[in-house]
Amino acid sequence: MDVKKLAESLLKTGLEQKRKGNLDQAAEDFTEGVANDPTNASIHYELGKIQFLRGDYGISLSAYLAYTHLQLKKRESQLSGELDFPEEEKALSEDFYNSLPEEVKKSLPRKSASYILEDGDICNHVAHSYFGSQKIEDPDIVENFKLYYSTLVGSNLVQMTIEQFGFSMEKFNQMNLDIFIPNGRMILLDNIAWDRLDEDDVVRIYF
Repeated sequence: MDVKKLAESLLKTGLEQKRKGNLDQAAEDFTEGVANDPTNASIHYELGKIQFLRGDYGISLSAYLAYTHLQLKKRESQLSGELDFPEEEKALSEDFYNSLPEEVKKSLPRKSASYILEDGDICNHVAHSYFGSQKIEDPDIVENFKLYYSTLVGSNLVQMTIEQFGFSMEKFNQMNLDIFIPNGRMILLDNIAWDRLDEDDVVRIYF
């Protein structure tokens, strides 16, 4: 089987194993998928989530860095004209970039880095993985982590967590906006290999 097709198959089976609660098997499937096709951003993304659930925050963070690297590489190719940039997506990206204050634009290592400012979701995942390995004493952040974990598992566990700990989704979302997303942006800006965005071997770069 073609390695890219094999990787897609492993992504599918990994997601099935995750739904069944077989986290170790899901991690094996995603890891094998990465080995077969390290350019498949989706597998890195799912590997990041499953390794967080397994408590392997270092691998989780590496997977998210690899995912972001591949997304930035794609954006670089779109901006250079080497890769098609759908008009609607291009317009939204340009509008976002043009709305940034000049000092923010100047602080970015590349224009493509505005993607990191656009995508709060990946920044949130990155920050949770990074802080997962830190000693956390703030009770609100501890509760946030419990609810974040639940969001990675599924909606049923989210509701159970809210009922058990009384930590509202509104407070959870606000903490993500105020604390985790900004920190995730800084972590990504500091740890992406900006001078190597033309490379595909993200496993060698980040793992």
